[in-house]
Amino acid sequence: MPLSPGTKLGPYSIAGPLGAGGMGEVYRARDTRLDRTVAIKVLPAHLSGSPDVKQRFEREARAISSLNHPHICTLHDVGSQDGVDYLVMEYVEGETLAARLKKGPLPLDQALPIAIDVAEALDRAHRAGITHRDLKPGNIMLAKDGAKVLDFGLAKIGERGVGASAGAAGMQTITTPLTGQGAIVGTLQYMAPEQLEGKEADARSDIFAFGTVIYEMVTGRRAFEAKSEASLIAAILEHEPTPIAQLQPLSPRLLDRLVRDCLAKDPDQRRQTAHDVLLDLKWIASAGMESQENAATRRRDLKPWFAAALAVALAVVALLWMLTRPRATERTTRLQVTLPAGDYYGGSWWWLPTLALAPDGSRLAYVATHDGVTQLYLRNMGEWEGHPLPGTVDAHTPFFSPDGAWLGAIVQEKIIKIPVSGGPPVTVLTQASNVYGACWAPDGNIYFASEEPGGLSKVSANGGTPQIVTTIDIKARETDHRFPEMLPGGEALLFTVRNGAEPNFDEADIQAVSLKTGARKMIVKSGTNPRYLPNGYLLFLRAGVLFAAPFDPVKLELKGQPTPVVDGVIENPRIGAGQFAVSADGSLVYIPGGVTFGDHELVFVDHSGNTRVLTSKKRPYEDFSISPDGRFIATTIEGPVTDTWIHDIVRDTETRFTFGVEHRDPAWSADGKRVAYSGYRDGKFTIDWKTLDGSGPEEQLVASDYAVWPWFFSRDGRVLLYVVLNPTNAEDIWILPLEGDRKPRPLFNSRFSEEWAQTSPDDHWVAYNSDESGRPEVYVTPFPGPGPKLRVSTEGGRHPQWSPNGRELYYRVGASSESQRALGQNSKIMAVSIETAPELKAGTPHLLFQGPFFDSGHDYAVTPDGKGFIFIRETPPVAGASQLKVVLHWFDELKHRAVAENQ
Repeated sequence: MPLSPGTKLGPYSIAGPLGAGGMGEVYRARDTRLDRTVAIKVLPAHLSGSPDVKQRFEREARAISSLNHPHICTLHDVGSQDGVDYLVMEYVEGETLAARLKKGPLPLDQALPIAIDVAEALDRAHRAGITHRDLKPGNIMLAKDGAKVLDFGLAKIGERGVGASAGAAGMQTITTPLTGQGAIVGTLQYMAPEQLEGKEADARSDIFAFGTVIYEMVTGRRAFEAKSEASLIAAILEHEPTPIAQLQPLSPRLLDRLVRDCLAKDPDQRRQTAHDVLLDLKWIASAGMESQENAATRRRDLKPWFAAALAVALAVVALLWMLTRPRATERTTRLQVTLPAGDYYGGSWWWLPTLALAPDGSRLAYVATHDGVTQLYLRNMGEWEGHPLPGTVDAHTPFFSPDGAWLGAIVQEKIIKIPVSGGPPVTVLTQASNVYGACWAPDGNIYFASEEPGGLSKVSANGGTPQIVTTIDIKARETDHRFPEMLPGGEALLFTVRNGAEPNFDEADIQAVSLKTGARKMIVKSGTNPRYLPNGYLLFLRAGVLFAAPFDPVKLELKGQPTPVVDGVIENPRIGAGQFAVSADGSLVYIPGGVTFGDHELVFVDHSGNTRVLTSKKRPYEDFSISPDGRFIATTIEGPVTDTWIHDIVRDTETRFTFGVEHRDPAWSADGKRVAYSGYRDGKFTIDWKTLDGSGPEEQLVASDYAVWPWFFSRDGRVLLYVVLNPTNAEDIWILPLEGDRKPRPLFNSRFSEEWAQTSPDDHWVAYNSDESGRPEVYVTPFPGPGPKLRVSTEGGRHPQWSPNGRELYYRVGASSESQRALGQNSKIMAVSIETAPELKAGTPHLLFQGPFFDSGHDYAVTPDGKGFIFIRETPPVAGASQLKVVLHWFDELKHRAVAENQ
């Protein structure tokens, strides 16, 4: 029964109805406490009696309340009174987009700002892990301060699919938008194919719906129309809408392409994030219709001989590259260079730099895999093909000397240089651990980013002792300095800076540091991989899009707004490296693929090394731990929002456990009822925990100025062992008592790095690894101490874990760098017998098995029954990426854009 004016719901007084639908009745009301007008959405009577629906109603409301964004309708409150469940929302004056579209299509200068507002809202929601699933013009309100997206999450109810209540013969003629209620939820005209097929919707489903909304705004027509539900479903699943360009000939061609990409039937073929769509919309809007039309015409107006050249063999493509060197009067030229079948670019190093162009653009260095071997190749652009360089197996991060005579690279923790004219590699630095970017400066030094000692360092190209250039600023919560780039004159260096509050490198900053004074200056917010070009432009990467901005290398400041150059550069935001290279004359090469976090799978491995897969889907698993009963795995899943998920091994299903920023390194409590995990909140690095069934609130266990990660709980559940990343003392192991005053104290607090600790099944001993010998080794000592320690590994070792009976220790050996560990190179699993009575003794370690297992954080687990292990196995996402994109003469297009923007 509708609520009459004057009805009270808590402190809210109903003023009158605003609208109604299958999922709710909306009323205008007065908040008597704050004297403000609000909108109240009431759960319909036919649904309010369901406990499941009521629980979902409240849970979704709490999730949506975290979406504080100017283009998302704010949720103020949730309540229940006299059997009436309600949500209290921001009251927005205006009209819905659906009402506006009844008057016809919107002009571009109105449609694009609305689309940008909605894209920003979706981007914010998706980063928080929320999928709308019912985006449509009726859920977009046009207000004075911009568009606002309404009704997040309220369509997520029901279990039946479309048509479950009626056969095809009973489907009605469609005259108004239809909202399906059941497992297929949403409004039919705006639903993605996967939703219609009853599959799980994700952020890409919203992107499909968003594409239909943009289409309708610009054309005044729905993307998919039909006379019945059956034919409408068939149209969405099988047909393409009429191109926007046919209905609106003056619309930007790039907008037509963007919408077509959003409406791809296969989710994998769509734009993958709302952020990608947002960047394109801003580009289209800022460029203006006329300049975009001209740019599209320039790209379209390729000479016939060039179109034919795209189909010829590698040698002809290479020759074209040489023959079409950039000239001021030529238009942008785009080519692709394809490797032979079975070979692919990037090799196993898709997440570290793998491309480099000589300063004059005459040579390309690239990492590729041929017959299963990954190594460095050098290609003279006028030759038939590239040739492998000796001594570069598993090399990465290539970079040229300023004169192009030498090629530098990282090979097996060493910096090497190779004469391009031929000859063996020369070692520059024997210990270069975890290098993320390098450049060769005119002053004869090689500048490189290394996790040890942290920050940027330099070493003479002729060899010598490295010198520190930058250090991590702990007060600013910095965690990484990467990808150095020397500026003209050799007095300043560009580099990427990330801090603990930033979930990935797309939200990092680009700074410059003076090599004379050490002073730093902010250059770009939200970007990575800076490259400076002699024509006065700064290139940088963000979310797989390469941007260019005019830049003053003397004043160290941008002189204009960044402009997108190419979209779809492969990039792993967790590491920050983008697969592109540029020469001083403007030749640009990149590996296409866009943003990716990698494809991993959870596998069970028995003591003989036999492996079986535990997961039907590949996901970017990062680290994990297993529940004490062996039924569940708590795992970090990387993405735009990195959180902890719970995987049910028996049912092969996953449930999201945390909702926030950078929740990782989960650790199970001894009783299996809670999971602890790391995070970042209110300027502090934290460890929190909460119950598995959600019956209790999240509780903060540790708050620190330094990065912290939980390792393991003691077997009796009384203490948590965790690591503190102290830049002074490297990594230290601390103990948090879970009884009494809960005051943390250090367990191992030396000048060495102790990164891992697990107590024995009887809690009398603790196994850990330390680099006090010069490399990581495994030790055992009484717990909680003090007492003598015993080294149990003989040739290095990391990440020890006890067997369930406490008579054996397992550990990893053979890979010391993050890059090698993550790829599972030489990943050996060792076993050693342990005796603790009458005295502590260790047997001789022996190889149990080895394999390509991912290594980062909680990287493996011993099953509680002792029958085997669980690992993460990685599949490089660009395996088969045999095409390299080449862009020439794009400087001219930048100039054209700049002229158009200034007119």
